[in-house]
Amino acid sequence: MSEPTRPQKVVVADKPRRKLLALKIATLVVLGVVVIALLPAAIATVYTPDCGRCHTEEAKAQEESAHAKVTCLACHEGSTGARRFAFRATFIYGMSLKVIPLSTAQANVANATCSSCHPANTTGKGETGMVTGNGLTIAHAVCTKGQQCTSCHGGMGHLVKGQVPLAYSMSACIACHSNNQLDSSNCDSCHANDSQKTAARFSMSTFSTTHGPNWKKMHGAGDLKTCVSCHTASDCARCHGALVPHDAYILSSHGKVAADPAAAQKCASCHTDKKFCDGCHGVAMPHPAEFLNTHATEAKKTGEATCLNCHAKSDCDSCHAAHVHPGGAGL
Repeated sequence: MSEPTRPQKVVVADKPRRKLLALKIATLVVLGVVVIALLPAAIATVYTPDCGRCHTEEAKAQEESAHAKVTCLACHEGSTGARRFAFRATFIYGMSLKVIPLSTAQANVANATCSSCHPANTTGKGETGMVTGNGLTIAHAVCTKGQQCTSCHGGMGHLVKGQVPLAYSMSACIACHSNNQLDSSNCDSCHANDSQKTAARFSMSTFSTTHGPNWKKMHGAGDLKTCVSCHTASDCARCHGALVPHDAYILSSHGKVAADPAAAQKCASCHTDKKFCDGCHGVAMPHPAEFLNTHATEAKKTGEATCLNCHAKSDCDSCHAAHVHPGGAGL
């Protein structure tokens, strides 16, 4: 009788065994990453950070502001689940563990957060969203399209003493109104009938510098592109001559104006330093009376390219090519 056969032991090859081990390790790593990533959300359910422990000055200023009853998280954490999660992750990994970099952008307040409490300021009245307040009347829905609330209302919650808030300014309004004339010269179209607030705003703006008692010397300190919103070009030309305010064609047309001695004198009322012209032209501008006799020397000194900034090659050829002598061209 033959002996019964014993079951053979199955030997697993080393290669499949290593693959199985690697798969287990990868699974554990993925689970670990998921747990760590979800940790902020878990902590959020049991812990509320005390922002005032570090941001002491901001917390004190917030308690004295119109937003005294609003919590820090109500504005900065965001109104959506994704923003809340991102804020918690920033708090834990950036502020507490300090393993990720921080930026001021992470503290931005979203428009949706502002409009959750201020819907009237967002929609206003009518299609344009007209809003009147703080001495101003503004087509809020039109003027704020695509803008951040904090661009005009920055620092509303906790402006620390000495800080300058982001705020709406007349220059920002005129930048658009100068291209889309809405009778900007009529002050009452934007400034509501509130003389005290209008005077206070005037005293704190650059407008008080450019239009104040010393306006003749200081009006050029503003954004000259906005002048035409209220002033016609002829208003400027009375003192400065043609082409003021300068337009896009100033580079190609200013030479004709500067060629007139009377006009050139008006140019000098702003451009007092002769180096202002020489910085582009490379030579004395306008050219002095004896320049024709010395221009060859100047051309060698500065290079032909400098001359061609203003002159076409044909300007040179009209004299030089027409006077060709046996000994060669030139004067």
